[in-house]
Amino acid sequence: MIPVRFESFVRTYAPIVVILVLSCIVGLYKLDTLPGEWFGDISNMHEYVLDIQQGKWPISYRQAVGPLYHYAIIPFLPFTGTRYIGYKVLSVLSGVLSLIAVYLFVSSIADEKTAFITASVVATSFWFLAWARLGNLHAILPGVSAVTVYCIRRWAQTLQSHFLLIGAAPACSGLFLYLGTVLLPVVFIILVGVISYKKHIPISYHAFAPVFFIFALAIVMFSYVVVHDTHEFFSPQGFIGNKMATISSTPFSVLFQTTVKNGIKTAGMFHVRGDEGFRINVPHSPMMDVVSGVMLVIGFIALFGPAGKGKRMYIFIPLLLAIPAISPTLLAREIPSGTRTFAVAPFVF
Repeated sequence: MIPVRFESFVRTYAPIVVILVLSCIVGLYKLDTLPGEWFGDISNMHEYVLDIQQGKWPISYRQAVGPLYHYAIIPFLPFTGTRYIGYKVLSVLSGVLSLIAVYLFVSSIADEKTAFITASVVATSFWFLAWARLGNLHAILPGVSAVTVYCIRRWAQTLQSHFLLIGAAPACSGLFLYLGTVLLPVVFIILVGVISYKKHIPISYHAFAPVFFIFALAIVMFSYVVVHDTHEFFSPQGFIGNKMATISSTPFSVLFQTTVKNGIKTAGMFHVRGDEGFRINVPHSPMMDVVSGVMLVIGFIALFGPAGKGKRMYIFIPLLLAIPAISPTLLAREIPSGTRTFAVAPFVF
C-alpha cells in the first residue's frame, strides 16, 4: 500500500518533473547547432558580461535590455563558459524556470491539470522554444510576469503577507530586465489595489510596509540607472532617447492613430500575422498554433460567463504589458513584435 504522504507528494510534484524533463529535451536537442549563428544581440550581452567580469560594473540599459540578467548569469559562467553554447544553455534553463512559474500561475487560477496542459503547450510552442534556445535574456520574461501574478493570487487566497513580499521582488525586477517588463510594477500595484478593494482587505502596515520598502528601493535604483546614463534615456542619439524625441516632436493625433493601428496589429499577431523576425518566428506566421489560438478565443469568451467570475480582472495584464510593443515610435516593420510582447505569453496560452 502506497503511503498517503508519498502519493500526495507524487501527485503534487510529478507534473513539474514531467515539465522539467520535457522542456530540457526540446530545449537542449541539437542546441550546439540550432540556432548556430552568433548575432548582434548576443554580442551586446557578451560585451556586457565581459565588462562585469573586468570590474567595470555597468548598470546601463543597452538597446532596451537592462543590467539584471547579465549580473544574474555571472555565477554560472565558470560552468558554461562565454561561448554561444554556454549562453544558450543558460537561456534554456531560464526557460525551464519560466515554465515552472507558468505552471504555478495557472494552477492558482484554475487547477493542476489545466496548469500541466498549459505549461506543456508553452514548452513546445515555437514562440517559446525560439526564445528559450536563442541565448538571450527573453526566456526568463514569461516567468517573471507569471510568478508575480501567482504570488498576488496566493496572497488573495490566503491573505498571507509574505506572498506579497515575494511577489514584489520579480515585479520590481521588471525595471531592470527589459523595456517590455518595465510596467510590471504597475501591474502589481493595480492588481493588489483591485483585489484589496473587491475583497475589502484592509491595508495594514505589517503587510504592506516591506512591500513599500522594496518598491521605494527599486525606484531609487532605477532612477540612479537613468541618471547614470542620460545619453541612453534622453539624448536623440540614445536608443530610448530617440523614441522620446519622436514622441515630443509628433502631433498627438498622429501618435494616437499610430498607437491604435499598432494595437490592432499586435492583437492580430496570435491568429493572423505575427513577427517578421526570422530568429523567433517563421516570418509573418501567427505567434500561436491553430489549436492554441482557438483556445485563446474560447477562453476569452468564457471569461464573461460564470466560469470567468473572479478572473476577469486579469484581462488588463496582457493589455498593460503590451504597451511598449505598440509604441507609436516603433517602425512599421517592428509591429507586431514577438519580442516586446513575450512577457504576456503566460496569460494568452
